[in-house]
Amino acid sequence: HLPLVGYWSVTTNDEAIVSVDFHGDACPTERSPKTALERQTASLLERYFNGEKVDFADLPIDYSVPETHLRARVMRRLREIPYGKVYSYQWLAAELGMPQAPRAIGGALGRNTIPIIAPCHRIVAKNGLIGGFMRGQPEGRRVKTFLLELEGHRFSGTRLLREWEDLLPGLA
Repeated sequence: HLPLVGYWSVTTNDEAIVSVDFHGDACPTERSPKTALERQTASLLERYFNGEKVDFADLPIDYSVPETHLRARVMRRLREIPYGKVYSYQWLAAELGMPQAPRAIGGALGRNTIPIIAPCHRIVAKNGLIGGFMRGQPEGRRVKTFLLELEGHRFSGTRLLREWEDLLPGLA
């Protein structure tokens, strides 16, 4: 548990990560990771939350959990976005060959079951507003802002400062 981040838990099946869940300040009933993969992921998350530049790319993900082909494609592409980079919903839609569908992409991001591992917090609106995070949980925007700040970004309210525009392809 970290004061600005709260409690998180990792769920795995026999071979891959199924979900990363935020619990806020409510400590989850089961606190100890059960599997080697849960322990590895928890260790990487702890290092990440302590400000270390962590690469989660090698962690195995169960892509059947997103349930749709679009969400699986979005999760795979998200995992390629490097630490500290920020892109727009519109950029991600174009990357996936769906330039007219940034809202559909946002919807897929809103159902991300593996935040941080598939870093949907690195996707913001074209105008620099941060958008939503964590499946609409009330703490979502606060946590997204914290994660982006952890990775070196600065804000004015809920908008990335103008100096970060070069990180946002297609920003007007």
